Amino acid sequence: MGSRKSKAPIPNSQSAAFMGRFLSKTSSSTPSSTPGSSSVNLCNITSQCHNPMSQEVDLDDLPSDPAKRRKISEYHPNQRDEIRRKYLIKGPCQPRGHDFPQKEIGNTLRRFNSKWFDKYPSWLEYSFQDDKAFCLCCYLFRDYFENRGGVMHL
Repeated sequence: MGSRKSKAPIPNSQSAAFMGRFLSKTSSSTPSSTPGSSSVNLCNITSQCHNPMSQEVDLDDLPSDPAKRRKISEYHPNQRDEIRRKYLIKGPCQPRGHDFPQKEIGNTLRRFNSKWFDKYPSWLEYSFQDDKAFCLCCYLFRDYFENRGGVMHL
């Protein structure tokens, strides 16, 4: 096995040039309209960062029902992977003994079939609250989507 070589630190002038490729300059010649306006903007930014939804959560209190879950993107970035792991360990919400309600679709009464849990054991979920089917993988790994149940509801 070879030894790992540490990279030499980048001198400040090179570092600034390197970072300059990723940052855009703003005009510093434009004076602010009021002397305290920059601190007001900073306060607004700070208050947005302290969103209560981004606080740490108790991993043992995560809701099982897919309809009651917050989007993964609403959790603090440092906890998202832990939350995903916890849901993967718990597995999908599959209420096997539940009497699923019937709905009329067209001229036929239909209901969720619990045999689908056997056919799709690793990802298919069901919500008591919404009476809908959900995809666990879609919830865990799709950050932004309009319809929280994934592509389709059964």
